[in-house]
Amino acid sequence: RHVFTAFQDGGRKTKDTVRTIYRLTIKEVDEKLFKTDGLVGITICGSGFLYKMVRSLVGALVAVGRGKLTPVQVEAILHTARRTHAIQTAPAQGLFLARVLY
Repeated sequence: RHVFTAFQDGGRKTKDTVRTIYRLTIKEVDEKLFKTDGLVGITICGSGFLYKMVRSLVGALVAVGRGKLTPVQVEAILHTARRTHAIQTAPAQGLFLARVLY
């Protein structure tokens, strides 16, 4: 449970930016359908999401994987609650809502 203001796109402002991430998993996609190797699937389960929050979280994970950010830097960005250019929003291609639970 954190304030995710830093991971919200500046285009929309929400007063309550506290969200809970229950689970975040990253695993290699072993699908021959995509006809390419090296794809990963990222699943995020949470209480709700801010505008472009998931894409921003994925962008931060990619930056860590590429060595452009460290996990400590991402944690610091989370705690500052300020959007920074260090977090790139991942493209929407491949993003989908799997299911909604009430």
